[in-house]
Amino acid sequence: MPAAAKPHRQSKDSHRARELWNIHKVVDKTTLSKSQIYALMKAQLFPRPVLMGKRSVAWPSNEVLDYIDEYIASAPRGGMGRVAIPRTPWSRVRPASVIEPPT
Repeated sequence: MPAAAKPHRQSKDSHRARELWNIHKVVDKTTLSKSQIYALMKAQLFPRPVLMGKRSVAWPSNEVLDYIDEYIASAPRGGMGRVAIPRTPWSRVRPASVIEPPT
């Protein structure tokens, strides 16, 4: 009698389609630069890609989406509070008395 097949354990993200994304798609979805992605991978904070060929890698979409979800969950929430706007010489508004009308 054959052993009973184990039921497939569905992950929390089983509703997401599994795709493989190249670096350009990962950059687009995460809004990180390529160098930021590789630095995060080196620090073991970003999922590692799957080797597709000698010089080709791709990231499982569900792992990248999990990273995005975790980032959002850990990001601080709330208003920006008081934001200091930097003063630069070209951002100052001149009083109307200084501006000469065109001739």
